[in-house]
Amino acid sequence: MLHRIFIVQDEAVNYDEKRDLWSSYDPANHREIIEEYEKVEEAKRQLKAEKLKNDPDAEISDDDGNDDKYVDEVDMPGTKVDSKQRITVRNLRIREDTAKYLRNLDPNSTYYDPKTRFMRDNPNPQVPAEESEFDGENFVRFTGSTTKHAGSQLFPWEAHGKGVDVHLLAEPTKLELLQKEYEKKKEQFKSSVRIEGQFSLFIHNVAAFGDCFGKSPTNLMRSKKYDNEHISHWDVLSKTVPLLVLYDFILFILKICIVVQLCFTVQ
Repeated sequence: MLHRIFIVQDEAVNYDEKRDLWSSYDPANHREIIEEYEKVEEAKRQLKAEKLKNDPDAEISDDDGNDDKYVDEVDMPGTKVDSKQRITVRNLRIREDTAKYLRNLDPNSTYYDPKTRFMRDNPNPQVPAEESEFDGENFVRFTGSTTKHAGSQLFPWEAHGKGVDVHLLAEPTKLELLQKEYEKKKEQFKSSVRIEGQFSLFIHNVAAFGDCFGKSPTNLMRSKKYDNEHISHWDVLSKTVPLLVLYDFILFILKICIVVQLCFTVQ
């Protein structure tokens, strides 16, 4: 074990010699690695000799120099990649799929980048979306939470233009809370406008036509004769004014009941 002990040499060296990584390297140490590989090769030869001795008809294949033997297996999608295996390009297509540059052979069609193997635009825009097999890589930019992220970027711009001090990168939590509060109040405003609009239309129908069913006044019968054999308008009014007052009072009570019922319904 004494020959493995590293002895620090205290010598007067310059700046470069002091920082030279190979200054204390002994090339004779590499002989141990060579001997180890020679032992492995000798063991392989002995195994082959024993296999031929036991089975003379056996085929012995020499795969020692074939470094790319398992490259195709590594490229297959869904396989487990070990850090010790050879690293290859991971965006290769499955061999059963049609190459992107063969989707449209027109030289003026969508650009295909051979370095990154990307075709961002749709090579066949004239084909309907439900019949298209490949729409380009850009479709990923508009799927998932991409549109939500774009909306979260647009909200602080509009808020800053209206005087609200908020920034997407500086205060993301504050921005998210403000956006949730804004969306909540927006929905409440829409629902209140919808309810108040229906209520005002209903009250208008009651006030205009005198009942809750919205009967059109054009359905009333018109005649040159006075009702109940009256001889003038004044005669009609003198007998019908008390009834009109009573009718207006009942109509007023009916409106109050409708308002109270709608208020309880909204709550």
